[in-house]
Amino acid sequence: MDAAFAKVAAVTVISDAGDVSVTGSDRAGADLHADLVWEAERKPTVTPSMADDHLTVTVRCPQGDGRCSANLTLAVPRGSVVSMRTLLGNLAARAVSGELTMDTGVGKVTADAVDSPSVSTTARAGDVSVAVGQGTSRLTARGQTGNVRIRVPAGQAYRVTATAMTGKTTIDIPVNDSSSRSIQATTMAGDINLSPA
Repeated sequence: MDAAFAKVAAVTVISDAGDVSVTGSDRAGADLHADLVWEAERKPTVTPSMADDHLTVTVRCPQGDGRCSANLTLAVPRGSVVSMRTLLGNLAARAVSGELTMDTGVGKVTADAVDSPSVSTTARAGDVSVAVGQGTSRLTARGQTGNVRIRVPAGQAYRVTATAMTGKTTIDIPVNDSSSRSIQATTMAGDINLSPA
């Protein structure tokens, strides 16, 4: 499945199952490609909809036995507000600069070359890896069973709260409790690593 949208300022993805990859571009519109995977009668439905300049893509799987997923690839305007949520699947974002939210139940979260002012990432069962630029002032990375790795611009200081319940925490970046930039990193079972890019 392929679809194109002329003007987009915000993107929301809500998925039962499947990987989601979002890449920022210099275009005003957005492109969507979906690869469907299913067995028996469990064919997923992919529903894109537009309200003003807000694109919402919903993936639903019917009840039953057998595989069902839709892997989505989106190219969106770089400054779009992006929100991704899947129950089962990996989430990836690259080269976006609008507010970014990523949440998966089972899967890993990867954000690379992100310059969003606010970044929130959650993986309940999987690793979190985030690399941000100077434009990011607030970063939250949450895991339950997985490692959390964060890379930030070299020399930039942050207010840092990092809690690994049953793992090791390594902080190799400048920490300043008065900084306007903040990082909150937590995981229940895994390591936390904060390092310069």
